[in-house]
Amino acid sequence: KDIKGKKKRWEFEGDSGWEKFGVTLNNDIEAAWSAGKPSHSFTKNDFLYVIQFGTMTQKNMATGTERRVRNPDEAVLDAQRWEIMAPLSARIRSWQAVPTDQHEILDYAWLSGRPIHCYTFRGDSFRVDFRSLMQTDLESKVKREVRPP
Repeated sequence: KDIKGKKKRWEFEGDSGWEKFGVTLNNDIEAAWSAGKPSHSFTKNDFLYVIQFGTMTQKNMATGTERRVRNPDEAVLDAQRWEIMAPLSARIRSWQAVPTDQHEILDYAWLSGRPIHCYTFRGDSFRVDFRSLMQTDLESKVKREVRPP
């Protein structure tokens, strides 16, 4: 639950705009998110989907289709957080606010004046070069642009 005591609602970007997940799936997604897991898998209509919290995307593993996901309660502060550009391979290339706990990691490192910072977030290890504003996933070597609030 958020600070107002209301239940958080997760959404995915459907063909006609943002759509809410069903109650049971929403609760499962929120539990995975709150536990700090890097992803959450679920099956719907015989399709396996994987939500990656680091990129806030949902992927249909059979078709490869990717869609954005969000928690509107988290989105309220988007303008005040670090943002990351989706990788070149993503279907949707746009700036996305990082989750609040990742923002805190980046903001602390940025404000400390370090030119480079390595950190682990939800099971993935990253290197951020604040001079070039580039983040590198240390396992996949995928590079993405980042920008401060």
